[in-house]
Amino acid sequence: MSAIGGVFTFSKSNLTHNPAAAMSAALVHRGETQELISAGTDSHFFYRNKHKGVYQAGLTHSGSTYVLVDGRARTPEDGVLSGQSLSDYIHAAYQKHGVKALADLDGGFAVCIYNTHTGRIVLGRDLFARRPLYYAQQDNHFWFASEVKAILNDPQFKRRVNTENLLLQLTYRGNWGPQTLFQDVFKVVPGFVVTGTVHGNTPLSLQPNLKQEPVKKIQARAEQFTQPLWRRLCLNITDQFRNADLRRSADVRPGLLMSGGIDSALIGAAQRECGLHKTTAISCGYSDPEAREYDETRVAQQNAKRHGLVSQNVTIDAQDDLLALLRRTVLSTEEPPRTFISLATERALEQLQGELDVLMTGTCADILFGEQPQHDVPIYGLRKRCPPAVWKLVRRTIPLLQRVPRLRGYAAWFKRGDVTSMKQYLLRNQQVNENLRQLFNTTGTEDCAEHIDQLQPHLAALHPEDEYTLVGTLMFAHCFNEMFESIGSHNGVDVVHPFQSNSLHRLSLQMPYRHKVSRKHTKPCLRALAEKHYSKQFAYQKKTKFTSPGTVWFAKSLQLQAAAHRLSKPDARIHQYLSGHTVRRIVNEYEDEVASGKLSPQTSQLIYTLVGFEVWLNTFFPQQNQAIKNNAEERVHMSS
Repeated sequence: MSAIGGVFTFSKSNLTHNPAAAMSAALVHRGETQELISAGTDSHFFYRNKHKGVYQAGLTHSGSTYVLVDGRARTPEDGVLSGQSLSDYIHAAYQKHGVKALADLDGGFAVCIYNTHTGRIVLGRDLFARRPLYYAQQDNHFWFASEVKAILNDPQFKRRVNTENLLLQLTYRGNWGPQTLFQDVFKVVPGFVVTGTVHGNTPLSLQPNLKQEPVKKIQARAEQFTQPLWRRLCLNITDQFRNADLRRSADVRPGLLMSGGIDSALIGAAQRECGLHKTTAISCGYSDPEAREYDETRVAQQNAKRHGLVSQNVTIDAQDDLLALLRRTVLSTEEPPRTFISLATERALEQLQGELDVLMTGTCADILFGEQPQHDVPIYGLRKRCPPAVWKLVRRTIPLLQRVPRLRGYAAWFKRGDVTSMKQYLLRNQQVNENLRQLFNTTGTEDCAEHIDQLQPHLAALHPEDEYTLVGTLMFAHCFNEMFESIGSHNGVDVVHPFQSNSLHRLSLQMPYRHKVSRKHTKPCLRALAEKHYSKQFAYQKKTKFTSPGTVWFAKSLQLQAAAHRLSKPDARIHQYLSGHTVRRIVNEYEDEVASGKLSPQTSQLIYTLVGFEVWLNTFFPQQNQAIKNNAEERVHMSS
């Protein structure tokens, strides 16, 4: 576990202390040791490291160039590097190849490159968003850090809500572009670099930095892909624990977030082959009878026992203080939680506090080697050169192709490269959230045009010249990676994703889609591997959805019901930004559904979004609470 950050101050006032120290203090949970570095009177950096962390931070300084890196990556020449050795490599590679050197790294990293003579700065992240990086510009200051909390901890930064992006954030419960809920704070988009000059408050530019490498489909049987997939999966697990000798260290305790599906089960089998003999398999269960359909603990225990893993079950009850759990999740992720899974993950890591150092997940396996039904998965980096007229004809025939089992794989193939389907998904998602548009007193689907404009850099990154190209972004995976990373860091755990690597990305593009979507099943290639290491019955059984019972929680949790009821009060912070009349109407509908015992998933999701936003406001803007409460009491007194 590690963190990096820095601040550039170009005001005339002389500082008597290192301003990076305040930023570093906000990230003490990311490492016991810290280093504070000054590159002159106006530039200050810091980095933190945890002794038993997979990811390490380091800084290299030569001449006028400073390279500050957080992460772990496989390089083309030197193998797996992290911390100081990785910063040395990037420094040398940047002198030769510029920012394109970052595209050759295979791993999770966040990097800042700064030249003291020119004032030029380069911020970059890996394609899969495994390491976080944010930056902010205000007045005569420029900040960057692994978490927004570090920027907020500097008294020179003025906190404000990004009202222009609020509708999009709440509608999609997250943002794929650079915007955040904090005004003047931006996220470095994965697979892209932010470049510019920090002097003079000039805006920085965002440009894709993705490896453009032609990839041809390999027409072969599924058996010829299963073994390379297995070898690369085992290699990724081994790479995560290399150098620091974590595999043989009795002090390091790895864990695996195990569901009842084949993705995490394959990681459980692979880690055993890699020599991780003390891995703890973590599964989440729910004590409420109505939530048993989401419970996967029985299957997870059987899979863990088969490969000698220590099984650890985490049980969540609706009568627990779920509101306090929501507050801790918001503090960890720095935004309203996207999904109910974030609450379950937070509770699981809290209960295992101090018992784990590394947590493995199966995120992204179904995107690389299956086919998700949602439209938010494509734009993956695969596009076939095709005349526009043919594309229009193909789009019209996709619904027909999906009805024929033998042709479903072809329909999935066409959808992956279809940019229009992403825009239709965004529009449709906003149409579903009609209540949210009413909260902002806006109508029409043109509201999401700004969000579509934010995606244009991602869409433009698809390289149309070659038949197949290894470029693109993984928008759906980014949401989960960032959520797991932020929650894990606050609980002292490094989160790694063995299915995410450039080599598996390339293998996915080489694999024909008939090995990803068959007549009866998705992920046939992964199921063939699961059949070898488990059983045929397990490999092809119907899986329970790995999710959290949000509807049950909001129907039974007294704390969440009380939080929802407080949204209708005049002193609720949410009324500053949303229509108070519409908020009260939504709360009344929710309370009526709870009383009748017919709470719908749509209502629970909407209430979850509003309660999460209220908690976010109270967490990161506490100094405004009392003033707003006084104003509300004054309005009530005047009206009476």
